[in-house]
Amino acid sequence: MLPDEDEVIIIGSQAVQAWIEDLPDEVSRSREVDVVPVDDADDSKAMRVNWVMGELSPFDDEHDVYAEGVGLALFAGPTGWMQRARALVVGRSDGTELRVLCPEPHDLCVSKLVAGREKDIDFVTALARLGVVDLDRISHVLTGTDVDRVRLRRAADLLHRIGRTLPERPTGS
Repeated sequence: MLPDEDEVIIIGSQAVQAWIEDLPDEVSRSREVDVVPVDDADDSKAMRVNWVMGELSPFDDEHDVYAEGVGLALFAGPTGWMQRARALVVGRSDGTELRVLCPEPHDLCVSKLVAGREKDIDFVTALARLGVVDLDRISHVLTGTDVDRVRLRRAADLLHRIGRTLPERPTGS
């Protein structure tokens, strides 16, 4: 499993599993794990991930899960996301270790909202409904995201739309 890598980043929905155990299927059902090899300016390492562990690979056949090698540019994380990421250390069969960084769930949700796909909206909605993330906190960290104003506004609108679908939160009296 990626013998030449010392560190990777998981940027997709599966990263939340580093933070929360026993997630329901609506959050953890994806067979795909988005993997960013660190120090991969030309995405050649990401292509290698696809070759070794990608969909329809022997790894996929054996484990019923696959890695999608992607570049870090795909992740629209807010300022400071890497400092908030959880680092896991995974032992390899040869005795070496792989460091795996997983963004904090609110930071992950920001990137999902910027992407704006229906599956991303469903993911953020499910995390909010489960109480894993707080929409006000997502809104706060969203303002520190380095994307153009149009994408930032669209993400904020999606967040507002998600908020309207959730039950009223109790307010202090």
